[in-house]
Amino acid sequence: MKSRRIEELENYIHLKGKVPLKELEEKFDMSMNTIRRYVKTLLDKGEIIKVYGGVESIKNDLTTHENNMLVDIAHRNILNIEEKRSIAKFAAKFIDDGDMIYIDSGTTTVWILDYLDPNISLTIITNNLSVINKAVSFPNVNIIVSGNSYRRRINSFVKLGNHTILDKINIQKAFMAATSLSKESGVMNATVEEYELKSKVVSKSLKNYLLIDNNKFNKPGFITYAELSDFSTIITNKMTDDNLKNYLCNKNIELIECDNY
Repeated sequence: MKSRRIEELENYIHLKGKVPLKELEEKFDMSMNTIRRYVKTLLDKGEIIKVYGGVESIKNDLTTHENNMLVDIAHRNILNIEEKRSIAKFAAKFIDDGDMIYIDSGTTTVWILDYLDPNISLTIITNNLSVINKAVSFPNVNIIVSGNSYRRRINSFVKLGNHTILDKINIQKAFMAATSLSKESGVMNATVEEYELKSKVVSKSLKNYLLIDNNKFNKPGFITYAELSDFSTIITNKMTDDNLKNYLCNKNIELIECDNY
């Protein structure tokens, strides 16, 4: 819990650039003493500095373009964070000891490992750098990295290349993310780079789970990487569109609304 809150704090500082400590206290609903302790941890990492009344993000080793991409990650990480955690927590219930699973890039899927038994035995295939960093602390987890080119903006590896590990392995369960979803266009993502990998995973997995908050329903998207019928289960915080809910029911797609639990 502590490490997760520090990560959220760091993301927010990078997003804002310069932040008063009072703003952090109010934003994260923590005591000032706790804020100061967490800030000290971040100061020790060397990625923020103290300024009068607060702290400031510094990334001297990044170009302006790279820093903008980092801010994009930080911004998405703090949007609807409680909903994302709730969705990821529920998704973790579908993971069993001994599974071979895929965890997609995204700011919802990244929280799944926070809700797993640290001693669980798994093989995780992922292109998500944050998932890789978390998974290394699990003593009984094997990690396979998909994608061979790192993209900082999405904090993930993309591009399969001519010889991909995904051609050779059998994925039991895939936990996928999306930028938008609709009856007409299916499940969408924002870049061509991710399209190939996401499509490949969905076609290879025996069972696909879509983790998506309700702010992404019935929104336009750049490219469709899967049909709704490719997913056995959609996990969201809540569904306010009765037409879409009925459509999923008619297609025998399980809809889980975490707010109902």
